[in-house]
Amino acid sequence: MDWVTLKHLWIIDDLSSTAVFYKNYSAMDIDQDLVSGLLSALHNFSEVELKQHGIESINMGGLSFSYVDSKSYNLLLIAADDKDADPKTMKFRLERIFDAFIQRYELTPEKWREIWNGNVSKFIDFYEITDEYISQWKQAEEVLSSAALIDLMGVAQQILNLFTNVIKNVFTSRKEREIHFQILKGISKILKDPEYQKDSEIQKITFAQDFEWNIISINPTKVNGELLNRFLLKIINEIKVIFLKYFNVPMYYEQMSQEIFPYLISSWSLLRKLDIDKKLMTILLSTKISN
Repeated sequence: MDWVTLKHLWIIDDLSSTAVFYKNYSAMDIDQDLVSGLLSALHNFSEVELKQHGIESINMGGLSFSYVDSKSYNLLLIAADDKDADPKTMKFRLERIFDAFIQRYELTPEKWREIWNGNVSKFIDFYEITDEYISQWKQAEEVLSSAALIDLMGVAQQILNLFTNVIKNVFTSRKEREIHFQILKGISKILKDPEYQKDSEIQKITFAQDFEWNIISINPTKVNGELLNRFLLKIINEIKVIFLKYFNVPMYYEQMSQEIFPYLISSWSLLRKLDIDKKLMTILLSTKISN
């Protein structure tokens, strides 16, 4: 779940490498003129020296840069975001911003060549448009992020409930109490990790005496999504490790095949969408005892 926010935005005159417009949406200060020249030079080098169609995207300095090249206007639109951001989404947004730039100043290629004289001050108010776009995209991604977290919590809740089915179907009451104590001890240890203590929503997760899990009461708009993802996977791994103390490997796989794996297979498209399919399978297929 890699969301795109556009941390830096340039509109560059490709002929002079001058930044016609630049807006910084991050806490990182950069020399916009120096970086503009570098980004334009990289693009031109790719076209001339490497005989390519220019750069579409490149990772550099911990950021992902995406390009849109308007040959008719000799303008480059470039956005920078986290290195895991989706280049296709970045390019789509750059195209929308370029359309807005053309409409705002009622430009045609001919008019642009007439009015562009290196004076960037006449375009400084374009930030009003980009700010509005960024705000709209951020709101949309917050909604999508919350929806994805609700799905993640639902998947984790279901897997943990299936673990409970295994415990109740296989073990005696005494063994159930032992396992409950070990699970509770493991969860408490994880919750005391300073990384998770700072998130009050994660601290709401509970595991009752009757093996009832409470995950879905977390507020998805307030919880740190990455922390929650790691926390839930840690809990699943913790229970897996406990199971392997009571089951030999063939019996462990038998129980997983009866309860857990059918659910994972039926929910595979959702797991892939949440980008936890490989992580879950790595955890559940591994029979190493160590955490």
